[in-house]
Amino acid sequence: MTINSTTKQNSEILGGKLKKVNGYPVEVIIDSLSTLFVFDNEAGKKVSIPTLLLFEELLDFFGFLNGGLPVVEVESEVGELISCQLKPGKLNTDSIVEIKPDAKPFYRESADLFFAEKYFFEDSIYYIQYNKCWSRELERAYGSKNRAKDMPSFVDFEQTVFKTIRERPIKKLIVDIRFNSGGSSLQGTDFIKQFAGYDFLNKRNMMYVVIGRRTFSSGILNVLDFKRLTKAVTIGEETAGRPNHFGEVEILKLPSSQMSVYYSTHYFKWSNEKKDSIEPDVKCPVSFTDYKNGVDPVYDYVRKQK
Repeated sequence: MTINSTTKQNSEILGGKLKKVNGYPVEVIIDSLSTLFVFDNEAGKKVSIPTLLLFEELLDFFGFLNGGLPVVEVESEVGELISCQLKPGKLNTDSIVEIKPDAKPFYRESADLFFAEKYFFEDSIYYIQYNKCWSRELERAYGSKNRAKDMPSFVDFEQTVFKTIRERPIKKLIVDIRFNSGGSSLQGTDFIKQFAGYDFLNKRNMMYVVIGRRTFSSGILNVLDFKRLTKAVTIGEETAGRPNHFGEVEILKLPSSQMSVYYSTHYFKWSNEKKDSIEPDVKCPVSFTDYKNGVDPVYDYVRKQK
């Protein structure tokens, strides 16, 4: 667990790998924090635990702070152990220091978009990023027509994608679902069926589907669609969601408090095996060095395949 942002007062630990807090190994702290929520798998922990570590109240609750500011031990990039008592300060835009990558790979540039695409001329690789199982069309049909106006059209995006596939030479196709945490899977299923209809794409080592620790809910269902309908190779990290899971979330507003309760209404069973996650065919995690250097190891792997 590498520290990629902190306050100016504690800049000496920036870029270090967290090893201990007040003498407690980080593995022990993670084990305690993991009892606060139900996690389907290790990927879920990787997403949530770094955020929980920021809460002083939680660390104090489990007895790791000893009533004062913690002493943290980090391992530097060259392997040196650094012990430092944290100095008080607020983490805001004026005080923050952070690791800034030398460059931003495409998957990070477009991580906040619903969907995006880019054709890499130098490699003849077509890269499609599908971050949300939602769109203007779905919002208009099931949500707010006013909100729909500010959302991108999946129909337009789909037309652009298949126009590119028809008109440009493609050596490899990458469909990135590593940030897709859900929505409506039907939109993605129809999309994937069209990929399956292109014989030159639907071959082993031609189409790659990127999955990861933030792939969840309907994103999982679309990964299973790729497995069911195509010969795509999955690459990346294990998913946060299980193949069999509860979904189709509804909202109930409590009458007195007016608090919203979110609950699942349907159990999706896609496998007779009780798996906690979907493991990729090719493991290709993003290391801190990759992040710092602005490298996408998935793209580099695919580019080198014959």
